[in-house]
Amino acid sequence: MNRVLAAITFFIVVMNFQPCLGQDVLGTQKVNALKGLRSIAIVIRPNTPREVATLKEWSDMIEVGLHRNVPGLAVSGTEKSPNWLELSIVTTDAGGLIEISLYRWVKILASGEEVFAKVWWDSQAIFGGVSKQALQQSLDALLTSFAADYLLANR
Repeated sequence: MNRVLAAITFFIVVMNFQPCLGQDVLGTQKVNALKGLRSIAIVIRPNTPREVATLKEWSDMIEVGLHRNVPGLAVSGTEKSPNWLELSIVTTDAGGLIEISLYRWVKILASGEEVFAKVWWDSQAIFGGVSKQALQQSLDALLTSFAADYLLANR
């Protein structure tokens, strides 16, 4: 009898909750961090037990994707641009993670200090075997996400 009452109580409580959608609480801040961005440098951090693509191939994929999605954004070397777009690739035999992050110089309001910080990021997990094609598709999706936020920030 107690189990039946507990089950009925549980269903009544659950049925009274309204469905809610997940929210990215930093979404607005991430978009605002892209305002005024004119150039970036590409930085690649691979952590792969076996090479899926060379550093040049990764760099080319990013540059072509950015040129296609955000033609007004210049790509230069790290010595010429204080803004870094980092590609991080982690793979194992069972899957992997690919992430792009934008680092910019920001000022801490409380202290007035300037620091180099991650201001925008997005990632995708890959389950199962990791292939160059799967990683490239994930990278294209991440670059599209970056481009959408960039265009939104610089309207």
